[in-house]
Amino acid sequence: MQNDNPLIVQSDRTLLLDVHAPLAKECANDLIPFAELERSPEHLHTYRLTPLSLWNAASAGFSADDAANVLTKYSRYDVPQNVTVWIHETAGRFGKLRLLPGPEADVPLHPDLAADDGKRVREEHLYLVTDSPFVYREISVNPAAKK
Repeated sequence: MQNDNPLIVQSDRTLLLDVHAPLAKECANDLIPFAELERSPEHLHTYRLTPLSLWNAASAGFSADDAANVLTKYSRYDVPQNVTVWIHETAGRFGKLRLLPGPEADVPLHPDLAADDGKRVREEHLYLVTDSPFVYREISVNPAAKK
């Protein structure tokens, strides 16, 4: 930890980048994969860590450890522990749920829409799939997801 490092990591997952610090440009480039730039006034740029920014990073192969290491490398002060824990928990959820196509089925048209000729339509279904029993239990208590 050096006092000339450019980044201040706050416990609310806001990141403040001192653009006049020696490593500011390098830090800004390293934040691009996993942090959202919110404001960029003249002296302090404000970034935020969000679930979407971490999931996008994870989908590009950027891990929670990678994000935590960037924060630690450039942080002027100790990175709040709750931020590191949140990064690992949130990024760890990526890929736990998947939507997969289910079998197609021939079903009759709705009675109000069908003519007397008994026409049928192809209906497609999507399945919400997980390999994690913990995620399954969490989702299964949601009435909308049970369907």
